[in-house]
Amino acid sequence: MATVSRQKSDLLEQFNETRIRTLNLVQTLEKDDFVVQTASFTSPPKWHLGHVSWLFEIVMSKTSQNYEFYSEEFNEYLNSYYHQFGKPYDKDKRGLATRPTVDQVFEYFHIITNNVSNILQNEVLDAKTQQL
Repeated sequence: MATVSRQKSDLLEQFNETRIRTLNLVQTLEKDDFVVQTASFTSPPKWHLGHVSWLFEIVMSKTSQNYEFYSEEFNEYLNSYYHQFGKPYDKDKRGLATRPTVDQVFEYFHIITNNVSNILQNEVLDAKTQQL
């Protein structure tokens, strides 16, 4: 059976690989490409990049009693259908939003990456939290 330290190390490695893979998926896009929504049933890359970070915020809010979300604006924009976290943003209008900006979404991505990394490295994680 793996030690707690090894489990945390594995989680951190998997998390970092996921974040790197996410950035690799969008590395060939120009900045303007991130805001385009080609159809009402799709979402712009900017939204997807933020949404995957927002989902990690959801996990952190469930595991840390004192967790405060990064921004109410991000919370509103990136919520897809989770009514318990507020009114979801209309999917067909995500490409119309000029805020948060692409730069702000990338900054958010990196802040959430650092926050999750710090939790994985420094906090005691019970079995339930590790499964999240």
